[in-house]
Amino acid sequence: MDFDSKLEFTRYINNQFDIYHFYDHYAKLAELVKEPDYTLEITKTVTSNYALFFRLEDFKAQAKYLNNTKRGAGKDNDFTIIDDQIFQFEIKKASNPGKHHVIQQFEGGRRWLAHLLPLALHHNYPQYTDIYNIYIFIPASPQRGLSRTPEYWHDEDKQYGIVYLNSPKVTTLSLDKIIHRTLQDHYIDMHLTY
Repeated sequence: MDFDSKLEFTRYINNQFDIYHFYDHYAKLAELVKEPDYTLEITKTVTSNYALFFRLEDFKAQAKYLNNTKRGAGKDNDFTIIDDQIFQFEIKKASNPGKHHVIQQFEGGRRWLAHLLPLALHHNYPQYTDIYNIYIFIPASPQRGLSRTPEYWHDEDKQYGIVYLNSPKVTTLSLDKIIHRTLQDHYIDMHLTY
């Protein structure tokens, strides 16, 4: 099938799988990420002509990858946004942000993208190379004296940005400033080859 534009391609993908959520330029992306131990509504202003939001586990479940499991097994990130760049996000709720090895999940997400994008991409579709990883940490219990404003830093090897939500009561998170900071810091990101 031949596509005349990026817009036509993304609408086609959006119609084929209900796991891809398509947003037009300047639209406010708003998605609910729901897990057994947290629910977080994330928002982002679309900066390119379009953006896609998806969860790889939903794709694997719908495509019946990995032994028809309800939510395909394997380590990968929680959700991905493709806008001007590719952003992978991993969310953890725990007592300590350092006890998780999230780089494995980001690497798993990168491998899935390297597998899926060539299957879908048209020759006129942009060839992404950089992936920015952002780890969102939700504390399991309230932290005394901390505001509800998220803190931001990156891991010591500069492989991903870290967003510390300060309170388990935070239920909405705007990604605009976080993504701006991620691009400004330009930490060492993953590269996608396909």
